[in-house]
Amino acid sequence: MKILIAEDDRIMRFMLEAVLQKRGYTVESASDGKEALGKAMAAPPDLIVSDVMMPEMDGFLLCKEVKAESRLRHIPVILYTATRCEAGEAELVRKLGAVRFVIKTGGIEPLLAAIKEEQEHIPPSAVGPAPEPACVQDVTSEYISVLSRKLYAKENELRRELDREKMYLDVAGAMLIALDRDGRISMVNKKGSAVLGWGEAELIGRDWFTTCLPPEIREEVAGVFKRLMAGDVKPVEHYENPVLDRRGERHLVAFHNAVVKDAEGQITGVLFSGEDVTERRSAEAEVRLKELFLDSATDHILVHDFDGNILYANEAVGKKHGCSPRELRGAKLSSIVVEPEGANIEQRMHDLKRSGSAIFNVQSVERDGSLLELEVHAKIIDAYGRKVVLTVGRDVTERKRVEEALFQAQKLDSIGLLSAGIAHDLNNLLGPILAYADFLRKSTPPGSAQHEDINEISMAAGRAAELVRQLLAFSRRQKLELKVLSLNSVVQGLDGMLRRVLREHVRLAYSLDPSVGMVKVDPGQMEQVVVNLALNACEAMPKGGTLTISTMTKDCPGGEGKRSCVLSVGDTGCGMEPDVLRRIFEPFFTTKDSGRGMGLGLSAVYGIVKQSGGEIHVESVPGKGSVFSICLPLADAPAAAASSPDPRAIGAVLVVEDDETMMRIAKRILSSSGYKVLGAVNGKEALGVLAEKSASISLVLTDMVMPELDGVGLAKEVVARYPGIRILCMSGYDDKQEELRTALGDKVGYLQKPFAPDVLLEKVGQVLSRA
Repeated sequence: MKILIAEDDRIMRFMLEAVLQKRGYTVESASDGKEALGKAMAAPPDLIVSDVMMPEMDGFLLCKEVKAESRLRHIPVILYTATRCEAGEAELVRKLGAVRFVIKTGGIEPLLAAIKEEQEHIPPSAVGPAPEPACVQDVTSEYISVLSRKLYAKENELRRELDREKMYLDVAGAMLIALDRDGRISMVNKKGSAVLGWGEAELIGRDWFTTCLPPEIREEVAGVFKRLMAGDVKPVEHYENPVLDRRGERHLVAFHNAVVKDAEGQITGVLFSGEDVTERRSAEAEVRLKELFLDSATDHILVHDFDGNILYANEAVGKKHGCSPRELRGAKLSSIVVEPEGANIEQRMHDLKRSGSAIFNVQSVERDGSLLELEVHAKIIDAYGRKVVLTVGRDVTERKRVEEALFQAQKLDSIGLLSAGIAHDLNNLLGPILAYADFLRKSTPPGSAQHEDINEISMAAGRAAELVRQLLAFSRRQKLELKVLSLNSVVQGLDGMLRRVLREHVRLAYSLDPSVGMVKVDPGQMEQVVVNLALNACEAMPKGGTLTISTMTKDCPGGEGKRSCVLSVGDTGCGMEPDVLRRIFEPFFTTKDSGRGMGLGLSAVYGIVKQSGGEIHVESVPGKGSVFSICLPLADAPAAAASSPDPRAIGAVLVVEDDETMMRIAKRILSSSGYKVLGAVNGKEALGVLAEKSASISLVLTDMVMPELDGVGLAKEVVARYPGIRILCMSGYDDKQEELRTALGDKVGYLQKPFAPDVLLEKVGQVLSRA
């Protein structure tokens, strides 16, 4: 059975063709009544199925023409409509000769059923002519009436459809714009009009490129559009371009576009949607810039919730923990942070919620397992759609270490100041003991029991004086003169102290070359060098070992072939790795546990050796021990001391001392040696004595610390007024020699308390013999 379909809707036409062909019918179709009539005349079908509302010729006229044509009037015609059935429409269909009238509002099933039923009534061949149609005038009148109503209903339906489509376009959150082939705006929705700043009616018909694009991209974009309309290029699904609004302000718009084609597939224009992303891109750029700043920061910046889940971490945090910041997101704060002992985390979070901010210290675990001390500034912020905690942690590990070292150094300075004050009083006490012991020794027969007792008293007082001097040297408060001496004497003098301070399981051994040369050093500082190296070696032997101190004369590396005196301190301890060996002399560098050292001992050794004109070298093998070798330039042997002048051939000695005991001792020592002695209790009184008897005075022996006028002030006055009088200053304070040297240079002599009588007489003789 052959069926001819007349349907102007292409999709409906193709669907009917496919369905009917699938059911075994032979199908031919036309897009309107005129085309269908022509095809029917050329090859009459067995059945004609036609829509009512079509252009050129509608279904009513098609049915009329078919029934008016003798060759076709026998062919049954089924008319259908997808619109509402108007009054009189079914009667008109009947009068026109159509066999059925189907209202297709519930799909095509009613139409298919009508075709099947009609197939059963169609005879195998035509059965004579069909009856004449009704009066043309009557049919025409009814036709016009029905068609008018249907056209009016269709117009209303189309208007409502257009209104709905316009509403859909206007409620869309994106710009919707259509261009024709010439690039003129053919449609724009409310959003597009708002972004561009024009009324909808004002934009229709305007050239898109000259109206809405910046001048620098117009030519390029228009060229691409022409190629698109010619079909030379495919449309780009997504791109971003700047557009201009009516005021000339720029907006960055993200476009999605598609070409528009007609029924024949020809390109008729383009439709694109756009989203104004100006603020978003600006915000994204600002976020990227902020992230750049955050990642460039050396501080540890974290954002976490109140359950300790990390939401953000900057680059500094990632580097310290050996991973990318993104890998840390979602991790627990406890995996990288160690809270101080006794810290109550829940209480801290409670306090933070209450106050909004807090400052506290935590420790951060680095990727190598070491701990960093962080000073954390925490603040509650609104982010990620909730309240979270922003923390900025600053690495204060080194600062804490330096502060601790500074605190320890300040403690040492305080101890040094305290020691200096105590030493002054001790020296004033030890001075009389030494002096009176010497007086007793000289008046007691040698070999007697009393003589031996006196010697023991002198030796004990001397050891006490030496202990005070060493204490001051260790606290770096003593300023001693360089002396030419043998390093063997320095080492031997420290034997008793070293055996007391070294651990019991450390064996002390010596290898001292008796022919070792002389060096010019500060004895107290060299003692500090030996003790510091010995204590450092002891720390390297926690389970015991041997500490060996040796001296020799040889060529040292870097010594330009010159012979040097070498002092070596070696141990059989744990040794040092190369990375530790490179930093061993750095201030504050230490391998000891926290609280067991400041890292200043070897730094002080290095400084003393360098100041003494020497070099220090270290050899160390992990697991076998270390050897520190100090190379000092050889010095000439000290010249023989000049003979003291005959006291009877010189003038008197003026002793200026506020301590009555020391005054009596000094007078007695000098008087017993033949000197004439005058006395004064302070500098002011001494100037009075000098005013009267300066001609008979050859030497002023003065204490440094006195009321009224101290020793430095007195010395200045004597140098200025009586340049021929020699001056010898004495003090129980350890740092007064430097003060004296700064004020008067080499114009005065200096004597450190306490002293033995022979030492005082030797020093007085030296000063008086000076040219």
